[in-house]
Order: sequence, then C-alpha cells, then structure tokens
Amino acid sequence: MSTAGLLSLHPLAIADVGLPLKNEIMTWNEIFDLLKNFGFFGFFMWGIQKIINNSADMKMEKFRNDFEHNTIKFQNDLNIERDKLKLKIEKLKYKNSKLHDKQADVIENLYGKLVSLDKVIREFTATLKILPKNEREREIAKKKKLDNINISFSDFSNYFAVNKIFFNQRICDTIEELLKIYHKKMNEYIFPAILKREGIERKEMKEELEKSREAAKYIKDEIPKRLVIIEEEFRKILNVAE
Repeated sequence: MSTAGLLSLHPLAIADVGLPLKNEIMTWNEIFDLLKNFGFFGFFMWGIQKIINNSADMKMEKFRNDFEHNTIKFQNDLNIERDKLKLKIEKLKYKNSKLHDKQADVIENLYGKLVSLDKVIREFTATLKILPKNEREREIAKKKKLDNINISFSDFSNYFAVNKIFFNQRICDTIEELLKIYHKKMNEYIFPAILKREGIERKEMKEELEKSREAAKYIKDEIPKRLVIIEEEFRKILNVAE
C-alpha cells in the first residue's frame, strides 16, 4: 500500500484505533486513555515518578549532608567550649587552692596568737597564782605580766586587722567582740589595783572589787566558750573532719 493510501484511510478505520475525527475535540481523559492504549501513559507516569523520586533523593541526600555537617560543627564547638570550661575550672581550682593555703597560714598564725593572749590573761587573772613575797618584786612581776598582756593583745589585734579579709563577716564580728570583752574585763579586773596604787580611796571600792572578781570569773568560765566558737569556724574553713 502506498503512502497516499495510508493517508486516505476511511474515517471508520481511524475511529477503530481511537483517533478522533477531524471535527472532534479530545478531552484530557481521552488523551490519557489514548496514551494508555499506545503504551505511552505508563512510560510517561514512570518518568514523572522517576523525577519525583530523584528530587526526593536529592533533597534527602542534601538534608543528610547538612545534618552531618551541622552535627560535626556542633560537636567541634561543644568540644571547644568544654575545653574552655575545663581551663576555667582548673584556674579556679588553682586560685581556690592558693587562697585556701593562704587562709590556712593566716589561721595557724592567728590562732597561735589568740592562744598566747588567752594564756597570759588567764594566768594574770587566776585566783591562785605564785607571786614573790617581797612587795616590790610582786609589783615588778605584775607589771611584767601586764606588759606581756599588752604585747600579746596588740600582736593579735594588729595581725587580725590586716588579715580579716580572709574571713567572712560572722567570724570577724566574733573575733572583734572577743577583743572588746578582753579589753573590758581586764580593765574591770585591774581597776581596784590602780586605785590602790595611786592611793585613791573611793566609797565604791567594794563595788569595784566585786567587779574585779566577776571579771576574773568571766574570763575563766565564759571566754573558753567563745574560743570554742572561733575554733569551730576555723575548722570549717580548713575542712577539718569532726
């Protein structure tokens, strides 16, 4: 059959294969049906699906790569911050260690001076004490003891004043209160002796003597309680176990 013969097929023959007549308009459904009849529809849909799948795969791959990149970056940043924090902690530990060592030295010296001060005051105000029989020698001995008290008091209070920065306010207040009590009770204790030495007679002498005895008793019974409080505070700073 010639080419001209193929082009001049009868309309009925064209209708048999599903092609529209010259004056007919095909709908989309008819187009899809036609492609399906010729086997094009399956290929066409496979192509679309392939494009969709490829696009999804590319997006997934990009997401995976971005996720891995961000994860690695986050881990690196985290490691850097961790190393910085470790360095800060080590510096802080070193600083605290040096501060603790300094505090320990200050406490050792301060407590030693406090014990010395309490010892000379306690010996001076003791009810029973050995004194020379000669009155002049007794006065010399008393003066020497008072001088020792003044030296110890100044030594302790001056050392505390320049090192109080190492203690919290509660400890500072406790020590300052103790110094005030020492000063007050010592004045009350020696006041009658000063009046007697100066030849001053007062009607209130009996009252002054009673205050002197009460001061000695306070130093003997109450001061140790205050010392225990200070000792406990020092142990806390030094982390000394009970």
